[in-house]
Parts: sequence; structure tokens; C-alpha cells
Amino acid sequence: MDILWLYHLYYVVDNLELNPSWHAMSSFAAAIILLYMDKRIGIFALLLAMSIGFSRLYLFVQVPIDILAGMIIGLIIGIISIKVWEYFKDKFLKKNKIS
Repeated sequence: MDILWLYHLYYVVDNLELNPSWHAMSSFAAAIILLYMDKRIGIFALLLAMSIGFSRLYLFVQVPIDILAGMIIGLIIGIISIKVWEYFKDKFLKKNKIS
């Protein structure tokens, strides 16, 4: 069995320099949270986040995989933030509701 391909895979993964875009990450996290709060503003924020990502590519500051990684991480951060907000909102705000 030829395991040379495994060495090449290890070499590629070991030398992969992935620097997720902080600009894309923060703008997509904020856009997802805004989309959750208000659909109209959220759609505008998503378009703005996409244009921020495109500008990073257009100016040759980062490569597409960096932008994609920043987008994915930002989406995950935004979704986790929404879930944490829903959990604490349901747990604490309904207890203190005056009726």
C-alpha cells in the first residue's frame, strides 16, 4: 500500500497558512445579528458585509480562502450570539415580566 499520498496531505495541511479575514468575520457576525433583529436592515448589512469581503479581494489584501474562512467563522459567531441571547432572554426576562 502506497502511503506517499498521506505524507503529501500532511505536508499541504501543515504548510497551509490560513489567515481568516477579521474584516469579513466581524462584518458577517454583525450582519447575521442585524438580520435576526430586523430583516430589512439585515439584508442591507449582508450586502455591506459582502462588499467588504469583495473589497479585500479587489485590493489584493487577502486571498479568497481567507475571506471564505472569515465569512464562515463570522456566521458561526453570529448564530452562537443569537442562540446565547435567546437562552438568556427566555431565562431571565420572562421571570421578571410584570403581569
